[in-house]
Amino acid sequence: MYIFWLIFFRDLKVAFKSKQELLTPYVFFLIVSSMIPLAIGPISWDTPIIGIGFIWIAILLSSLMVMDSLFRTDINDGSIDRFLILPYSFSFVVLAKIFAHWVVSCLSLIILAPIVAISFGLPSTKALFLALIIFLTTPAISIFVAIGSALTASSHKGSVLIGLLVLPLVSPILIFATHASTLIINGESIIGPLYMLTAISIFAITFGPLICSASLKASLE
Repeated sequence: MYIFWLIFFRDLKVAFKSKQELLTPYVFFLIVSSMIPLAIGPISWDTPIIGIGFIWIAILLSSLMVMDSLFRTDINDGSIDRFLILPYSFSFVVLAKIFAHWVVSCLSLIILAPIVAISFGLPSTKALFLALIIFLTTPAISIFVAIGSALTASSHKGSVLIGLLVLPLVSPILIFATHASTLIINGESIIGPLYMLTAISIFAITFGPLICSASLKASLE
């Protein structure tokens, strides 16, 4: 576990040194969220269902903002080569990097998104359940985006390719997350979609780092 936390805190330190990269996903999320009423127009806001859908799209797009640099920086400065010779599984190293990136790019969204949802009319008690859904969902989103980043690490057009690769992967997450959010608004049970989102995250955490490590090794050969 020592090497896991060593790499985790190393990546956190690097992220906090780059204020622009650190703030980009949150600023993007807030800008998109603030423009939702302008895009929808003068409709009735008695129900926040439409706003919740846009919030989930904003979360997905925000997670794509800075993932291009997740592995590319380490490849360019040679850190990946040093990680490969460590007496630990390379997928363990990859998981530490993904976890650090989740903390930097997604953790605050668990707080920001429910606040934005409340401004769209979602009761504060139900906003807590929305925060739970985001907490269970964003790890899978980060890992799927990391897979796209690993597959395009050697490409000069990584940002575009990541979007093309990742958006189909996260579509089931978007479907179940918006369905669960709609059930929350209607006061219905969210157990079904919650189980599905949890299963997707567990599957992603289990196999995602293995796919990322294999992709990175292939790109370095």
